[in-house]
Amino acid sequence: MAFHWYGDTFNLLGRAKRFFESEACKNQGFISENRVIGLQFHLEMSNQTIRNVIENCRDEIVEGKYIQKEHELLERDYLLKVSRQLMFRLLDNFVN
Repeated sequence: MAFHWYGDTFNLLGRAKRFFESEACKNQGFISENRVIGLQFHLEMSNQTIRNVIENCRDEIVEGKYIQKEHELLERDYLLKVSRQLMFRLLDNFVN
């Protein structure tokens, strides 16, 4: 589970291949031409960057199936660690 803060999505173009998806968003991540990665979620988030997003976009936290409450966004330290590890694994495999 990664941090998301999107209201829009996109369609894959050309020979792009999807490699991440969720119930909420079909095209969460893709690779194109084996050299371009696109992600529609945030693996780089920290508690501070999440607090910054909440502070600047609090009006977007409304009732919805895929929208968490403010306190829920800040109570997931273990997920931030896992997300960061995934980000480094993804980058290490992409570069090599």
